[in-house]
Amino acid sequence: MAPTPTTTPANGGGGGGKGKWIAGGVLVGLLGLGGIGVAVSGGGDDDDAPVAADTTIAETTETTVAEAPETTVAETTDTPAETPTDEPPSVQDLARATVQILTADANGFPVCVGSGSIISEGGRILTNAHVIDPSPPCGYDQILVAITTDTAQVPDITYRADVLSVDVGLDLAVLQIAERLDGGAVETSFPTIEVGDSDTVQLGDPLRIFGYPTIGGETITFTNGSVSGFTQTAGNGDRAWIKTDATIAGGNSGGAAVNAAGQLVGVPTQASAGDNTDIVDCRVLTDTNGDGVVNDLDQCVPIGGFINGIRPVALAAPIIAEADSAEPQRVFDGGFDTSSAVGDVALSFPQWSSGIVDDLPADDIYVGVAGQTELCFSFDYSGMVDGMTWSALWFVDGEFDESYSLVDITWNGGPEGIAYWVCALNDVGLAAGDYELLFQFEGETIAGEAITLLSPGQSPSELTFVNDTGETVCFLAFSSSWASYYGLDELREDILEAGASFVVPAAPGTIDVRAFDCDVNVLAELSVDIPGDGSPVTASLS
Repeated sequence: MAPTPTTTPANGGGGGGKGKWIAGGVLVGLLGLGGIGVAVSGGGDDDDAPVAADTTIAETTETTVAEAPETTVAETTDTPAETPTDEPPSVQDLARATVQILTADANGFPVCVGSGSIISEGGRILTNAHVIDPSPPCGYDQILVAITTDTAQVPDITYRADVLSVDVGLDLAVLQIAERLDGGAVETSFPTIEVGDSDTVQLGDPLRIFGYPTIGGETITFTNGSVSGFTQTAGNGDRAWIKTDATIAGGNSGGAAVNAAGQLVGVPTQASAGDNTDIVDCRVLTDTNGDGVVNDLDQCVPIGGFINGIRPVALAAPIIAEADSAEPQRVFDGGFDTSSAVGDVALSFPQWSSGIVDDLPADDIYVGVAGQTELCFSFDYSGMVDGMTWSALWFVDGEFDESYSLVDITWNGGPEGIAYWVCALNDVGLAAGDYELLFQFEGETIAGEAITLLSPGQSPSELTFVNDTGETVCFLAFSSSWASYYGLDELREDILEAGASFVVPAAPGTIDVRAFDCDVNVLAELSVDIPGDGSPVTASLS
């Protein structure tokens, strides 16, 4: 069995300028086909917006809510509100139950901003966990809540809130309005949004999303959209995320995703926009200049910076229940500072398959076939930390498609595990082409994996690697020449003794190959041409 190396082989130079190959390396997730469907055995996250940040966002369909008469609220309760469903609440009613959340210093000066939904008349608020993240640049001494009493005006910062319960991996939190800033008595009856059933949401259903996109002179906004897909996770069921085509800027994160009946079905989670990164809507993902290093000298790829993921409210049920017996905290004091753990993450046993059965790959493929409805990737992992951010960036025939991808969501699969699977789903069949997945962890592009789905009539070749190096090959990485990365160790937990062979199917084109010894030194590097007629090919590792 090949040992897992503790270091990463150097980035590849020449050979088409592929990015670094990772032996037992780093990987975090995979996303499937945009509005068709996705499946991921993992979690999600996004960033709240620092007040002083200079955020550039694209034109949206956001609408400022108009002024309306006061809302009559029901009798006080600390359980999720139940609104009569025969007459859905108005936009104005829903807006008044959506609050602006500001983390602030001891003097009350706002540091970062997000949104939340009041879910009980006693003042319980559901929001994203990252909205109360105390790590830089959002370190804070208190949490403030601004209420909209007039939807045409800037919300009034009226209350201080405590933290009751948090799930960093799911990026969800429950707060409690604790006291008025003017010293008066806290109201006992707040306007609320009824907690709905996110399991009933269907593809194409309309959504209305409420929140506060920025701080300083901004009123509440809402955006119309629809459900464009779902993601699955092994730990969170087949609705770990609701995907939406709504375009929503930073600050709306933590707000309300409401169905046609006016019920809260999810928490919008904003990716990237509003932080102090150099470029929000463009990232360096691959070694575009071929110098063997992925850095600022490479061309960045536009990936957007808007919300397209919604955490289903059903996943919040445990922390909503936990809030009843929780000890209030002025500041949440744990679980977010995970950036130092990136170098400890390791991946092994990578495997493509055409589906998942009982949480395990249904088969083992190196070349796919157009028309299959699922394309899955699984791997064993260690060194993960719940709450770390990861991105799964999907390219088809070299073109990035934001609607296929999840950006900056949280890992919640635990520190280690086996057969963590991620899938692309398309009920009408995946199209023929070259599929590449680039994986980012804490904002750093770590690895890539690629596979080709052949057209009808095309046949893969049997590719035989022969170890002619005279030494033991412990790690073998290969991918098509169009791919940005060599990929992960295809020998998985095996080794290739001197003179031994390793056989895999290969798609027509050129395959770039690297073989390493057990100390992760390069033993062989070559390119192999695969014919289009399906005839076998032998490649010497020498």
